[in-house]
Amino acid sequence: MSNDQLELNGLQDAMSSLARSIDVVREYEYLEEKVQEVLRSGVIQNFEIAYESSWKHIKRWLELNLGSDSLTPFSIKLLIRRAAECELITDSNLWMEFHNARNSTSHLYSEKTAREVFDKALEFLPYGLDLITKLKERL
Repeated sequence: MSNDQLELNGLQDAMSSLARSIDVVREYEYLEEKVQEVLRSGVIQNFEIAYESSWKHIKRWLELNLGSDSLTPFSIKLLIRRAAECELITDSNLWMEFHNARNSTSHLYSEKTAREVFDKALEFLPYGLDLITKLKERL
């Protein structure tokens, strides 16, 4: 597969933005809670973008390598299962947790939910970076 078929710059940029936002939260953890909330919101937003980009890149890789029929009928659960079978990801259950956390971002009505998604965003970063490594190895 050529680099033209699976461009990774957007995914890499999304992961870099997530990493930077996490670094900022950690660097300024001494600030008052209101500021921390705003900083955590930035991490959550960057997590949304990084996760969305991740599954879209997984989908594109699977379509290019297994054919689009391999994801028919399409579901995230099937996509994640196929990605694990192809060893693009290591833990399909955890990736489903990331997916569920991403879906809950549209329902951030409580600080408790926001904290849970924030924690998943922190957990996601190394898995997202690992995905990039595996995709690069298979270009």
